[in-house]
Amino acid sequence: MREMERGDLPRAKQAKGNRRNGRAGSATRCAPFLASSFLPATLSVLLAAFSLLLFPPVPPARGEPTGEVTFTDPSYLSQSFQALACAQSGDYGVYFQVPATGEEAGYQQDKIFTAASCYKVFLVMYIYESAAAGNVNLDEVLIYTPIDFDGGTGVIQFMPFGTGLTVRQLCRLAITHSDNVAANMLRRRFGYVPYRNYAASLGCPVSGRTDGRNQTTARELGVVLRRALAFAAENPLGQEVIQFLKDDVYRTRIPAGVPPYVPVGNKTGDYAGYMNDMALVFTEDAPYILVVLSCGASGDGGHARISSFTYGYVSSRLCTGGHCAAGVREPGGEWYFAEGYTGPGFHEWLCLENPGDQASLVRLEYFTQEAGALEPRMVSVPAASRTTVFVNQSAGENYQVSCRLTVLDGPGIVAERPMYFYYGKGKYGEGWTGGHTATGIPAPATEWNVAEGCTREGFEEYVTVLNPGEEEARITLYFQAEGRG
Repeated sequence: MREMERGDLPRAKQAKGNRRNGRAGSATRCAPFLASSFLPATLSVLLAAFSLLLFPPVPPARGEPTGEVTFTDPSYLSQSFQALACAQSGDYGVYFQVPATGEEAGYQQDKIFTAASCYKVFLVMYIYESAAAGNVNLDEVLIYTPIDFDGGTGVIQFMPFGTGLTVRQLCRLAITHSDNVAANMLRRRFGYVPYRNYAASLGCPVSGRTDGRNQTTARELGVVLRRALAFAAENPLGQEVIQFLKDDVYRTRIPAGVPPYVPVGNKTGDYAGYMNDMALVFTEDAPYILVVLSCGASGDGGHARISSFTYGYVSSRLCTGGHCAAGVREPGGEWYFAEGYTGPGFHEWLCLENPGDQASLVRLEYFTQEAGALEPRMVSVPAASRTTVFVNQSAGENYQVSCRLTVLDGPGIVAERPMYFYYGKGKYGEGWTGGHTATGIPAPATEWNVAEGCTREGFEEYVTVLNPGEEEARITLYFQAEGRG
């Protein structure tokens, strides 16, 4: 994902214009509607203003753990990886881990794929750990010869034979440019079997084969990334390897799913229909590992989508704050919500209570700014119970979304919409975090009054408008400022 500055948040109509005596023009009659205010806005109609003030604490250094990080449902991640992978062309293997806790998730993470150039991470790690042990001189100069030539990726192929490069320079180019000549020179000097044995010693038997098959699994590539992270924590040479990964020039897969201000170290690999990427993503609290291997994929989009989903899920761990909602006097057969967003760093939910003695069949209708109305979803709410719907999954990711809930069969329900967010790099600080909830509105109307609002420094106020009708609704906004009418 590209970075979205706070002022670039997608939003629906934003009423602006010359203000006279606190008013914005004359009233216009229109169809019933709902309006709401919050970030980001979406074309909906439930007028309830929300403003947010940020006084962020000083953040920790990037990549340094700030305490124990836990996931409440790793199985949800695994199921989501499977759903995302199956929605793409080709076959995928996905592995995810938080090294600080050891928690992991994946899909076909132990399935064997061709490693392609991802093997170069094992090669460079073997050389650097040998250097840390005093067995390799990283400043040794190796000479480029015709036997090293390879016309694939890399820059050394364009240099004249006889060019000398240090082992350190070759290791760097093997990672940053996936330089095949650099890898050939390193293997000529240090051998094939030793770095394969190194892979096996890490607990990577597929990557450690010495029979000439260049194969691996998503989990095994995650193992070597975790070893690189641990090596960097104990030795400056390990920090060089991490920097090589961060300087990789191929950034259209896993890094493309992460905001550009988040450091990512990755290594790609391509061969005969196999398209791979392995990455360390350095989030605010602790790095995570993501490996996406594929065969027959149509391009880099599948890797980027899996990465975007993962980053959004991980970012939600950083949400802070609280919320409160007023109760309703009785259940209803229809509820409307104007505000909603399922983009990166946002988690939206619907909480449905059925206090009756029979199950209720509820239709969910999503209205998006990006794709219009989506196909309705159905959910059954058992008698005397609550059902929770994860809108990011039910409607889909990256929507500015409003919602209408209609009971088709059974007793009325009560509906609330909580939302939790960690919104990236903001205008006023490193990130805006929090949560809020809203109780549904039972019907649209032609007039709404909202008392709260603030547009001072540190605040941003939005109005979202849902029009569930079949005709266009024309809306006039009246603003009353304190002390000015």
